[in-house]
Amino acid sequence: MNKLCISILAAVLSTAAIQPALAAESYPADVQVFFSPQGGAQKAVVEAVDHAQKQVLMQAYLFSNKAITEALIRAYKRGVDVRIIIDQKMLAKKRTTVPMLYENSVPTYIDTTHRTAHDKIIIIDSDIVITGSFNFVEAAEQSNGENLLVLRSAGLNQAYRKNWEKHFGHSQTKTLELKTKP
Repeated sequence: MNKLCISILAAVLSTAAIQPALAAESYPADVQVFFSPQGGAQKAVVEAVDHAQKQVLMQAYLFSNKAITEALIRAYKRGVDVRIIIDQKMLAKKRTTVPMLYENSVPTYIDTTHRTAHDKIIIIDSDIVITGSFNFVEAAEQSNGENLLVLRSAGLNQAYRKNWEKHFGHSQTKTLELKTKP
């Protein structure tokens, strides 16, 4: 009897060890994968933003990629709801395209709650999420080893949107003085 109890306990414990501590939801998605340097990630972001119909929500840790900035400005100028949350340290960076966003009245907010707002995501319309290690900077496309996923999934989009809205709720809505020259 003791051997049987020990065997059952061992089986239960070994199964528990391979189960995740927190159950995460699973979402089916069509996935495109890009790697850099020079693997098409920047082009994928620009094309996705250029095809946005209603909304582009972005969270960016680093932000100095001119082509992506210009795509966001184009989207905003054609009437797409574009809102961007950046890490507060981005304001002190010498290389940034944030002044271009301000100059073109693109709503840009600063996450001052977190020590580091390390998200790198773009949520487009109701079915696209772009994420990965790819920072929205020139070096990410030209010289860094990065990855980028373009995910088409309404459920995943909703999960990311909910998280984005949580961060938006504590982000600064005022324009903070930039320490860089536009």
